[in-house]
Amino acid sequence: MYRVLYVDDEPDLLAITKLFLEESPDFSIETATNASDVLESGNLSSYDAIISDYQMPELDGIAFLKEVRSRFGDIPFILFTGRGREEIAIEAMNNGADFYIQKGGDPQAQFAELMHKIRMAIQRRESAQQLVVQNRLYSVLSAANKAVVHLRKKKEFFSEMCRILVEIGGFRMVWIGLADTGKKKIVPVSWFGHIDGYLENLNISTVDDIRGRAVLFLERYPPGPVHGTLARGGPEMRVPGHRGVPVRHRDRKRRSNLSLRIKNWLF
Repeated sequence: MYRVLYVDDEPDLLAITKLFLEESPDFSIETATNASDVLESGNLSSYDAIISDYQMPELDGIAFLKEVRSRFGDIPFILFTGRGREEIAIEAMNNGADFYIQKGGDPQAQFAELMHKIRMAIQRRESAQQLVVQNRLYSVLSAANKAVVHLRKKKEFFSEMCRILVEIGGFRMVWIGLADTGKKKIVPVSWFGHIDGYLENLNISTVDDIRGRAVLFLERYPPGPVHGTLARGGPEMRVPGHRGVPVRHRDRKRRSNLSLRIKNWLF
């Protein structure tokens, strides 16, 4: 289900539009009457798309669009307005609006068009993001293959893989730990990225057979102190040839994005 924010200073129109769009099970519509308040809330990045009126107090639709693009990037944005001047449509598109739709006419046709344009904008963004991910994955695999060919020492290879996954893969921080089977702990041996005292507060035990002495941890978001257990229970993330295991932290508020057991890697 797509989360869509609709901003308009006319409460009645907000209610009607929400009613029509939520006839589709694909959409959950949230509404607001003031664009400035929405920007201050800091929640815009959680939406899949934004619909906005043009003529609103404090901040009009074009100014709102500029702020969204400046602060939140490429969130799909549709200007839905009763002002039909051509210069407004041109300005909206020049500032990064995905679509411009004029209010009025047959309500059924108008809301059907709006629904169609929302889907198009979201799907276009998803396709672009998938292409970025695929290109990044190819670059990571290419760099990793070179490391496998040229680096024969385990420590050097681990260090290079951490660097590749941060600088090319887009992770904030990556580290590799070895399982100390005697102490049943994961001991960090290589790392790269925004460590910021992270490893100093690390305490991950191994209660299950992790099937391989080396474990790769990837963090895409700012990490906090880690105290937890590497276990096989729960949902697993998968990559070709490996099983990813979430690290369950004791505060239960977060998990590592992905941990992978590394085995049979030339060493």
